[in-house]
Amino acid sequence: MAKVTTGTGDTGYTDLLGEQRVPKSDPRPDTVGTVDEATSALGLARAMTSDPKVKEIIYQIQQELYMLWVN
Repeated sequence: MAKVTTGTGDTGYTDLLGEQRVPKSDPRPDTVGTVDEATSALGLARAMTSDPKVKEIIYQIQQELYMLWVN
């Protein structure tokens, strides 16, 4: 198994997008992961459907979820 290091150590904090560090107990890291998982599941659904309207609706939802993540 490959060893993974970040160089910042595990001090109980994690990085968010940008340079902000927050405690691992902060709800934001978990929320970002949940939104990411939802976006991935929607991507799978979009890839599996042949209905163009459904594809468009799912894509719009994915865009809105992305905006939650980056804001």
